[in-house]
Amino acid sequence: MLFDRFLKRRRAATAVPPASQESLRELACGHADPSVRLDAVRRLADLSYLRDLLAADGDAPVRELALARYRHLLAGSEDVGLALEQRLAEVALVQDLRVIEPLAREGREPELRRAALDRVQSQELLADCAVQDPVAANRGLAIARV
Repeated sequence: MLFDRFLKRRRAATAVPPASQESLRELACGHADPSVRLDAVRRLADLSYLRDLLAADGDAPVRELALARYRHLLAGSEDVGLALEQRLAEVALVQDLRVIEPLAREGREPELRRAALDRVQSQELLADCAVQDPVAANRGLAIARV
């Protein structure tokens, strides 16, 4: 069939046992094949390592994917066992507004959105959060900063 080739690839990809975070870190930084590195970054759940990758990796697609994965994990969009306290501590370390600004809108917990709102610079984003955030305290903070 026409789609058998694609279905076989999908089955093969899902049949691979989950790798440990240590082996994923090694693949993400040291493998010669860019597609293997990208796949490792997609499955990585180590916030500090993702932060390092997005700042220092020489490969632009790896940096872009590390940024997207980092934001996704910080926002709590995927349950990989990262506690809120751990994510809040990581937000305090982040200087990149490309990470902070989406968290102000997309963070799962109100505390996480509030921590991001404290550091947002964009008046447009603050105005948006002042109207859109479901928590009154976060809306008040955004209004006060506008």
